[in-house]
This record gives sequence, structure tokens and C-alpha cells, in this order.
Amino acid sequence: MSFMSQVALQLLLLLPLIFAPIMTHADTEILSFNPPAEELLSKANGLDPIAMQLALDAYNSATERGLVKKPYLTIIDYSKPSTEKRLWIFDLTQKKMLYELHVTHGKNSGQNIASKFSNKMNSLQTSLGTFITENTYQGRNGYSLRLEGLDRGVNDNAKKRGIVIHGASYATADYIKKRGRLGLSWGCPAIDKAVNEKVITLIKNGSVVFAYHPTNNAIVAAFPMTRVLHKNHRSLSLTSLLYS
Repeated sequence: MSFMSQVALQLLLLLPLIFAPIMTHADTEILSFNPPAEELLSKANGLDPIAMQLALDAYNSATERGLVKKPYLTIIDYSKPSTEKRLWIFDLTQKKMLYELHVTHGKNSGQNIASKFSNKMNSLQTSLGTFITENTYQGRNGYSLRLEGLDRGVNDNAKKRGIVIHGASYATADYIKKRGRLGLSWGCPAIDKAVNEKVITLIKNGSVVFAYHPTNNAIVAAFPMTRVLHKNHRSLSLTSLLYS
């Protein structure tokens, strides 16, 4: 981990102490993270500490709502170019990193670097925020995994848009060598076909996927704030505030 990443992480971990006097008991309960972000970051080369902290917050929120059935957390850091491995899968029970992979973004989000994101139908852009994995199916891209977006106005059209995890021949290191970047999807986070089946089988049916990008609101993103539950129990997470 770089020096600046360590500094950023330490600042994140100090925020609950700084703001403790103005928080309610409920606030401070939700701000606890287990396992610690620092321990997981030490296993993930290049993962942004803010992305990790927000992903753990998203996992805790989904757990409190009874949506999490498996202890796996998938983090995609779209601040990185597609030429870098930017998808990590963690086992939060064992405190292990299980996978570090290349992953695509939508064709209208950018070429090598994603800079545009959308929740709109037919946008062909990547969606950010928190997702819960659902069931699998065999489609035109083979073995695929449905995703339910939890952030209202940010990714809650994911199922309608057909945003799924699937394997692709254009999501490999060999493709990067030939083209200088990964291929582009229609908004789906596609991964290497060589590991697709194993990954999907592992994380299907109730694990958390968190897609991150530091927008112009990056300073706000440094605060490990928590979600607010609506009457219909939809989650308005920090990512909703950042990316809406």
C-alpha cells in the first residue's frame, strides 16, 4: 500500500472518532466495520482505501436489511483503467482475498477509462453503487449472474437493463495485449471466461457487489456515512448521494 493510501485510510478510520460527539448511538453502531478495512487492503494490491471503506459500509447496510446470504464482497474500482485488474472478491469470514480480476465497463462509459455512468435504459453505460447477486441463467453470453441494484436512482434499473456478470473473450489479458485495453460491454461487468463459472458459482444468491468511482464529490466520499432506510425499505446509500 502506498504512503498516501495509508494516510487516506487512517483518516477514514479516525472520522467516527471526530464526529462521535454529534452522532446518535444508532449512527455509531452502523459505523463499525468488521473485518477492518486495513487488514483487507493489505491483501489487495492497488485497491483505493475509500472504495474499500464504502464497500464495507454497503455490505453492513445490506446485512442489516437481511439481504446478505453469503460472506463474499466483490469490489470493482472503476477509477482504474481496464488494463489493470480492478475487481476483487473477498471472503469476509476468512478475511481473505479470493480473486483479483480484469473487468469491463460499458461502451458508452469510456474506452480504457470509464468516466460516464448511468442508470438509464439503453444507455450502454456502467452503473455504480451496491448490488446483491441473485440467480444464474444461460444466456447469449453463457453462464450469467443477475444483479439487483439497491441504490435508488443510481442502479435500481439494473435488472431491467439486463446488467449481469458474465464471461467474455474481450475481458482477458490477451485481449489487452492485442488491443491496448479490454473490450466494451453494454454495461455489464464482464470477466474472463476462464474463471467466469467458478466466480459466479461462488458469489451467486446473496452476496454483495460494490462498484466504485471517485466522482467530483470525492471529498464527500471520504466520509463513511451510512444509508437511510425509506418506508419501502429501499436503501439510499452514500453512493446515491455521490452519483445521483
